[in-house]
Amino acid sequence: TALGEIDEARKTYKRILRVDPLNYTALLNLARIESWSGNYDESVRYYIKAGEASPEEYSPLVEKARVMGWAGDTRGAVEAYREAYSVFPYKWIKYEKKSKEALWSGKPRRAMRYFRESLAENPDNQEILRDAAKLSSDTGDYEKAEEYYKRLLEINPYLDEAASGRRRNYRLLRGVKLRSGIDYWKAESEDRNTDVELITPSASVTKSFGRVTAGLEYLHQLFSFSEGDSLSLNSGRIFLSYTRPLYFGLGGGYAAGIMDEESSLRESYYFYLWSKVTDNFDARLLFTGAYLVNNRENILDKIFERSGELRLELTPLGPGRRVGADYKFADISDDNSYSLAGIDFRMDMPVGANSAFIESRAEGKFYDEESERYFSPESYTIISLRPGFRLNLNNKSKKFYTELSCKISIDSNDELSCIPGLEVYREFSNASSMRMSFKITESRYYRDILGSVSAELIF
Repeated sequence: TALGEIDEARKTYKRILRVDPLNYTALLNLARIESWSGNYDESVRYYIKAGEASPEEYSPLVEKARVMGWAGDTRGAVEAYREAYSVFPYKWIKYEKKSKEALWSGKPRRAMRYFRESLAENPDNQEILRDAAKLSSDTGDYEKAEEYYKRLLEINPYLDEAASGRRRNYRLLRGVKLRSGIDYWKAESEDRNTDVELITPSASVTKSFGRVTAGLEYLHQLFSFSEGDSLSLNSGRIFLSYTRPLYFGLGGGYAAGIMDEESSLRESYYFYLWSKVTDNFDARLLFTGAYLVNNRENILDKIFERSGELRLELTPLGPGRRVGADYKFADISDDNSYSLAGIDFRMDMPVGANSAFIESRAEGKFYDEESERYFSPESYTIISLRPGFRLNLNNKSKKFYTELSCKISIDSNDELSCIPGLEVYREFSNASSMRMSFKITESRYYRDILGSVSAELIF
């Protein structure tokens, strides 16, 4: 096996070092073997010795900087890149350092610019080709990612990570995505005129055509209530989007269906436009139209809400720090309307291979009129804090995590609520994955249960 071969190579090079402690080839290859095995501290130690054994070689200094970056020591990696460039002033080393700094600070457009400049100086730089391929694929530029992966594997056909990434990227570029799932929602509150249990099985098919993505979805919604007969709605949805990765995107969807208990058509829609104004500033517009489903009377009377929302997000200190603000205006078909304004903040903190996070949000909602059909106070504010922890159980290139969180809120009536949440995501292969989530809201006057299970297959 590959693992057995690596272990045998490690033993061979260590035997060489017992005879010749300054053997450059043995030291360099041991440094690489330890980095491939995830033993980053040991790898750095061997790179330092290799550099001392052959100070005229740039590989130990540059590869040491890369490994420090892989280990999460970004400050140390930047210093190591500076040391490498001071001794070997090649432009591609300078541009590689700048691309890494851009990646680590959450500036993908700047990183892509330095990728191109580094490759112009050193077209066979496998580290840059790997980073450029992954970033292109992660941001939806699958055609560009295919170019980078192809070039990388031409240089080194034995890179398993690159081969796996290329297969996954190619499926996203050329394949068809099938998704099937079931959503569950149950909410009850006399104070909020809410009484509904909704079960929604759904299935969808999605296909990308370059930067255009199109899809179809079928939904069956089954409504139940504490009083009154159940209702069901069968509907189909079509959606379409266009994306220029790292710059802007737009799309929309339209759904139409007929409720079994009546013959008239029920429609809903959404349309969005987003723009990455700068590397650290994003803006989004969202327009929606949908029926209220908080109780049986509103469903039968076809109470419809149209809304527009503006969302702004700023990441001034890198990808782990986000500040957001939004404003929403909605018009309801019973001659009512409301506005909502909110601000929020999120901070992510690495904990070894895992991560902790904390979110906070404050929002105010203001109705023109109070209604007996739904919760609509003249003014309502809520402040919340949501700490959480993500346990990463990744296996090689397959993503697998469990996220636990608990949102604690206090509103303008001084009422506390608690919302524990659980999310599990697992990739079984480059072509299949599963997601599960569960949340429950518990307060003196409101109870809400929300759950979802879905699976995806790309072929």
